[in-house]
Amino acid sequence: MFYLFGAFGMMIVLAVIRISKKQGQGRPSVASIGGVPNLFGVCVYAFLSHHSLPSLITPIRNKSKLYNLLAADYLLILLFYVLVSFTGIYAFQEIDDLYTLNVFQPDVCDE
Repeated sequence: MFYLFGAFGMMIVLAVIRISKKQGQGRPSVASIGGVPNLFGVCVYAFLSHHSLPSLITPIRNKSKLYNLLAADYLLILLFYVLVSFTGIYAFQEIDDLYTLNVFQPDVCDE
């Protein structure tokens, strides 16, 4: 779990550094109908990320605060998605299918 948060954190920090140095190349349009097929792929990926929720819920004995726990979990996930998405959108001109290819290129993060 530490490695997952570490990877997300590094991607966010490196994109923010790029934006703060005025090296951000992203100029996103307000809306593009051509991006709808990619939206479905992202939604499927996001859904697959949540397949482990039943294994988190089952061991909990006192389920009275389960909704609060799930709400906190989903808010944390939303926060990471928003941070990764918006920093990537404004930092890079073209986003690769595998976002880490944008962030961890030697010529992009040369310092």
